[in-house]
Amino acid sequence: MLPYCSVRADNAEYDNVRVKNAMEKLKKEYGYSFVFESSDVNTRKQISVSLTNASAGEAAKQILQGQEVSYEIRDKMIIVKRKSTVAEVPTSADTQQRKQITGLLVDEDGEPIIGANIIEKGSQNGTVTDADGNFRINVADNAILQISFIGYISQEISVLAVSWGGVNL
Repeated sequence: MLPYCSVRADNAEYDNVRVKNAMEKLKKEYGYSFVFESSDVNTRKQISVSLTNASAGEAAKQILQGQEVSYEIRDKMIIVKRKSTVAEVPTSADTQQRKQITGLLVDEDGEPIIGANIIEKGSQNGTVTDADGNFRINVADNAILQISFIGYISQEISVLAVSWGGVNL
């Protein structure tokens, strides 16, 4: 059962407001916060909602109507996620075994490189080096790591070479 959101009738009608404003009203007046990635929700969309005696779920449904998202309510959070528009078919990278790669990225003087990008080639799977130049990433067994940092030449390194000790990062 969804949590109940009690509202006052005099403040429960919102005509021609942006999604962002409706979300802010729900948070300010009733304590429910929306959690989402900015690319998943059009917060500038104009909507009209009636929240009189609405549950949190009904309020979220009205506010998010017409957007390609789903939501889940946990405590006082409305967690919004983009709906998958295409049936997700596992790619060859998804069906392969994954392994964790850890490394240390340093410059020619042995100083750690902070904030370098490490990406599994052909995917959006990536990480950045921490304050000590360390990184950790789970990748396919035969992945290629793309390593880049402003001011340095980008490199591609095979995970197989790293596994066999053929490359120093």
